[in-house]
Amino acid sequence: MSGTQTKESIQDLLNKIQYKDWQFHLESREDCFTLQIRFFDVCVNTGELSLQTCRKWFISKHMTDNEIIRTVFMAVEKAEYHEMCEKFKFDNKLINNPHFDVLQMSELPISVRI
Repeated sequence: MSGTQTKESIQDLLNKIQYKDWQFHLESREDCFTLQIRFFDVCVNTGELSLQTCRKWFISKHMTDNEIIRTVFMAVEKAEYHEMCEKFKFDNKLINNPHFDVLQMSELPISVRI
């Protein structure tokens, strides 16, 4: 598509994308849209099955169909990386937990961060 994307035109693209049982949630903003992947999985913190929501991705109303589809692919790729970090353990301990607060981590001595 060329020209200006609408919520409907973007949603039409999202409806054609399949990946696992993941949902591609689109929200309208003042001058753009956001995409968020959502799916049910076991929470790394609670151990309970719950709705997982990924970070939001910016979708401009001026993006081409190709740019939107590739952005969705990057969102899936990043979400899978996040899942991998949550599930990768060494000596039965998470060593790359993506839920650590980066601002708090920046306060740690360098020897602890490495």
